Amino acid sequence: MSRIFDGDFTVAAAVSQRLFEFPFMGDLTSCTFKQTFMIDAEHYAPLPLSTRDTVRNDMFLVAEDGQQNIGGGIITFDRTYATIPLSRNDYEPYAWTAPAFVDANSTLERIAVAWKRMGSLDRISVPGTYAPGMTVTVSQRSANNQVAVTLTTNLEVYGSYSVSRTVEAIGTEGLNGPYIDVANLPWKLSFGNTNIGYPRSTVTLPASNRVEKSLVVSSRCQYDYFLPGVTAGIAQPEDIDIYQRAFFYTTATGAETNSLSSSTSPTVAVYKTWISSRQELIPEPSDISRWMGNIWQRKTRYIKAQ
Repeated sequence: MSRIFDGDFTVAAAVSQRLFEFPFMGDLTSCTFKQTFMIDAEHYAPLPLSTRDTVRNDMFLVAEDGQQNIGGGIITFDRTYATIPLSRNDYEPYAWTAPAFVDANSTLERIAVAWKRMGSLDRISVPGTYAPGMTVTVSQRSANNQVAVTLTTNLEVYGSYSVSRTVEAIGTEGLNGPYIDVANLPWKLSFGNTNIGYPRSTVTLPASNRVEKSLVVSSRCQYDYFLPGVTAGIAQPEDIDIYQRAFFYTTATGAETNSLSSSTSPTVAVYKTWISSRQELIPEPSDISRWMGNIWQRKTRYIKAQ
């Protein structure tokens, strides 16, 4: 009787069908498949990652695992191949702080107001102007410990006329008088010392000014995929571009800020056009991670200017 040879197991042979999967919902182009192979254990050697499939040259080896000993010196193992996935978008909530707006009618700073004797009159002195384009005129200190402070300002403009307002301010002798504190009240200019029992007088800033806003917004997450040595221009993972986050800065110093004005980049006016056009911003640097095998994933988050 002649001997029967039913296979040469020195070369891996497929012993199962290809089982395809589509890892991303709504994408029936990007795919993977797994297939089981058999070989003599002594002749087993894994293929290099990124080896092209012999049938579909757009699919690359991303994993070789799952070895099992089935007896007689024979083992089975699985090979997984994948396409380089198409770019895709996903959406998720994101916590973000929208910038403050500071136009020509306000500055986010704290300025002391001190009493000062000028001749026979007690007056308060304001060091400099506390807002660009705004002046303060102080009248005589009255018998009831109040002074009338006249603001000449462009807080409200009717045609070409600026509106003047008169408010009451409370003060004490010496250099430790009340404060004009715009930093804590960016929507209002405040006069008066609340420790003296008199109501605080305020002048409301125009609505074009705003404080920082902590928001939870919808963000678009874009995922891009790269296989070094195959994707054009990508020889190593470090060749993958990382998109940096958008940041706002003061043009004079380059210092980062989250309070936009006419002296920042972008300016308030430019940023408002971004809001109108629903311009996308990158709030954090891109993240790269290994997806499968030698295929790398880059995640970049985008939000609308608000």
